Amino acid sequence: MSMNRDFHGFNTVSNSNIPRRERKARQQRVAILSAFAVLALMLIIGVAIIISSLSEGKKGGELESNDDKYENSELMDAAKDIVYASVTLSDADVKKGTLVLVDREHAYSFPEDNTHLARIFTVYSAHADAKPYILGISEFMEAEALVNMDKLLTEYYKQTGDDNIVLNEAYRTYEEQDKLSIPAGHSDHHTGLGCTLKIVGADDEKTDLNEDPEAYAWIVANAHKYGFVVRYPESKTEQTGIEGYEYYFRYVGVAHATYMKANDLCLEEYVELVKNYSYDGEHLRVLGYDGKTYEIYYAAVDGDTAVKCPTNYNYTASGTNEGGVIVTIDITQKVTAGDSEG
Repeated sequence: MSMNRDFHGFNTVSNSNIPRRERKARQQRVAILSAFAVLALMLIIGVAIIISSLSEGKKGGELESNDDKYENSELMDAAKDIVYASVTLSDADVKKGTLVLVDREHAYSFPEDNTHLARIFTVYSAHADAKPYILGISEFMEAEALVNMDKLLTEYYKQTGDDNIVLNEAYRTYEEQDKLSIPAGHSDHHTGLGCTLKIVGADDEKTDLNEDPEAYAWIVANAHKYGFVVRYPESKTEQTGIEGYEYYFRYVGVAHATYMKANDLCLEEYVELVKNYSYDGEHLRVLGYDGKTYEIYYAAVDGDTAVKCPTNYNYTASGTNEGGVIVTIDITQKVTAGDSEG
């Protein structure tokens, strides 16, 4: 009995056998060690964050636009080596290209023919075996945009195994648009550069892609790699005038899509930004996801206008449909005079 009492006593009053000063010193040591442990943990987390950021920067400067300095001296030399010549552009050139604005204020100028369009089924049928996505209701899409949308959806299928995304509405004629809410002539669908994406659920019903958070997140995170942006982000309703149409993806080209995504810009905002860059002033310099470096600037066009364009590097001159063109120069590969793409 006494043994049990002694044992019980040992458990409950053992600290009383230790001098108070020693107990206090021990508590201080424990507190100091705890503080060092917390600091060490914070340091480890901080280093991890920095390493992660640097890693993202290296592979996703794909998402980071370059500032005013080139990291590569060869590219800097290339920028200085550009030879320009005057190219006459007209009001018709302002109204076509991958950067045209089409909205309630800017009507689309329909071309005389539809040679810029490609049949969606032709590209789709090239997938001889498993089809990576589903065809929707549209028959045509702008050729370059279609090829890149096919690549985007094919990559999604390869990465996820999901073949339930529907390439739904792309090009619309004036007559088709006339039956809908947005006035005919003022829909971005007229360009053929964009399309809506839907997804087939378990019940075989088609819903807007943004109703499937996982699939939508993947497409939004990767669309810029193929030159696409969400044309009407919910957060940009004030700028675009369109609400709730986040599943419509618009082709603008890799250089512009990279910059727009990195800087959270809709097309209206991007066009306004590029107006700050001119041929004889500072150019916007962008490192695209494709690894190419681009020089970009704006030129106003009123009637037949001489616009400076490069002769020794590939370039595009896209109209904005609001009075000017955006010149985009690929300075990663020099070409012989006369071979550059206009």
